[in-house]
Amino acid sequence: MIDVRPGSVTLPKQRPTRRCQPQWSPPFRTNRERMGHPRFILVPKGGPPALRLLGRRRTARTASPGCEWGLYGTTHEGGDIGPSCLGGCGTIFKITSGGTFTTVHKFFDTDGGSLQSGLALASNGSLYGGNPLEGCCGDIFELTLPRTITTVYTFTTSYGPGGNSAVLQATNGLFYGTYASPGVAFSLDVGLQPFVAFVIPSGKTGDTAQILGQGLTGATSVTFDGVPATSFSVVSDTFMTAVVPSGATSGSVVVVTPSGTLMSNVSFNITK
Repeated sequence: MIDVRPGSVTLPKQRPTRRCQPQWSPPFRTNRERMGHPRFILVPKGGPPALRLLGRRRTARTASPGCEWGLYGTTHEGGDIGPSCLGGCGTIFKITSGGTFTTVHKFFDTDGGSLQSGLALASNGSLYGGNPLEGCCGDIFELTLPRTITTVYTFTTSYGPGGNSAVLQATNGLFYGTYASPGVAFSLDVGLQPFVAFVIPSGKTGDTAQILGQGLTGATSVTFDGVPATSFSVVSDTFMTAVVPSGATSGSVVVVTPSGTLMSNVSFNITK
């Protein structure tokens, strides 16, 4: 489960400053019949508008700026029944903080389904997932909230007959995942930029923040919402620490390296 609260997915600079923040929570399962091991992501109010799929675009409505609060998950079965999924082709759903359940999308034979994993919240604020029944061999899709699907990559017979499973985004901006048969790992570049992430995305003045990234060797600057870190230390090319400065407020952490400037994918929350 990824819990995304108001105040934190850090988006490109031209986007609004109100963010949504992912936080890991324990796995969750439901007793709802034929749901098939749902997986969940919680995303804040008013976010980007859409769920995208393979050249076909289904736009339901426009969301207000910000994030679309809700606990988002997938089901392996349920929803519409089709010739290749007699128990239902699966769904994407949302549960609000008040407990209201909404089906975001029902899969059918015409657009795949029978999802085997949950969704991944990316640095651009979109959700990504794998659709094992789309076409001959499955695809990777992007969900831009609230309800539009677009495919970002389609697998072909050269990969074998299996289906793809979960994808995760690394700090180099790429997604990584596995393809079930014959059993391979893959990376996928959808054009997202490298970023830095945190071991724990919060702390108070004087705490040492642990920062993960790529190409950190030779870093010349670390700022917390524009305030320079009290001090910082590069431990390796992919890990560094920085002391939270006095006067810092919750917001993006920016690391300047020889190869470019890296912004955090979530805000660092300053606590008292």
